[in-house]
This record gives sequence, structure tokens and C-alpha cells, in this order.
Amino acid sequence: MEWPMPARSTKGVLCYYINYLQTLTSMTNDDVAISGIGQRNFTEPRKKALLTNHLKHQQMEIYPSKLTKMGADQIFALRGYLRVTIRQYFYVRHRIDIAYPQLPLICVAGGRRHQYFYPIECIDVLEAVEQSENL
Repeated sequence: MEWPMPARSTKGVLCYYINYLQTLTSMTNDDVAISGIGQRNFTEPRKKALLTNHLKHQQMEIYPSKLTKMGADQIFALRGYLRVTIRQYFYVRHRIDIAYPQLPLICVAGGRRHQYFYPIECIDVLEAVEQSENL
């Protein structure tokens, strides 16, 4: 399932997506500023799944853990190695020029304290369906 597209201007559409993602988190902007972490935790992990759309022949289902406060032009990829931003990484690696680098990124926790960052425009929303077995 793709993002629901409201009939508004481009700026209105971006605000809609940001507001939608913010509804998935339990912290307000003030809470983020007070705690100084720069990221917000999602309230119900694994209830919403995201499907990547930036890979040509492979789509991955990811489960968001955080929403960053900064955008793709401010957060460094590869743990800061070579001071390459997420925007630069996506352009060099995937030939994708991120149109709105100031928007927050979706953060997915990996193993050994590793974090993967995805721009909002490179993901589609997937409703996670809980299966219940009736015996």
C-alpha cells in the first residue's frame, strides 16, 4: 500500500506525511528538545511496517523504531565515516536525488547498535496484519 495522497499542494502533502508519521510517536517536539536525543520513539513498534521503494529489484520490509529530528542533509551516513550525509549517500549509491532533504528520516535499529536511515520519499506504508489462530 502506498502513502495516501491528499489533494493539496506539494507543501501540504509534505506536512500531511510528517503529521502522519508524528502520530506514530509518543513524544512531542518539546519532549524531544528537553531530552536532547534528537529522535522520537514510535509508540507501537511493529504495528506499522514500511516497504522500501528505492531498490529496483528488491523491496525490503522494515519496521521503524525512531523518527529523526534532522533531515538527510544533516545526518551522516556510515557512522560519520568520511563525513558523507544521507543525501550524498543515496545519490552516489542509488542515484536518487532526495527532493526534500530537510524532512525527518525513518530510523530502523539494526544489530550491534547499528542504525539504518531511510528518507520518507523512499518508503511506502504497509499495514501489518496480525494473524490470530482459532483452534
